[in-house]
Amino acid sequence: MYFYRISAYCFLVGVTLIMTIFIQDAKLNGHSSAYSLLFCLLFSFCLLNYFVDVHPNIAEGLQISFLIE
Repeated sequence: MYFYRISAYCFLVGVTLIMTIFIQDAKLNGHSSAYSLLFCLLFSFCLLNYFVDVHPNIAEGLQISFLIE
C-alpha cells in the first residue's frame, strides 16, 4: 500500500499540475504565474491526500477482515 500511495500522489499531482498549466495558458493568454501554479500544486496535494488515503485504508481493512477468518 505504501508504494501505491507514493505512485498515486506523484501521478495525480503531476496530471493536475499539467492540466492547471494548460487551463491557465488558455485563460490568461500564456501569462501564468509561478505562485498560482505553486498554490494549485499544494492545494491539489492536500485535496488528493484525502482521496488517495481512503482507498488503501479500505483495502487494508478488508484484507485484515478476510485474514482473521
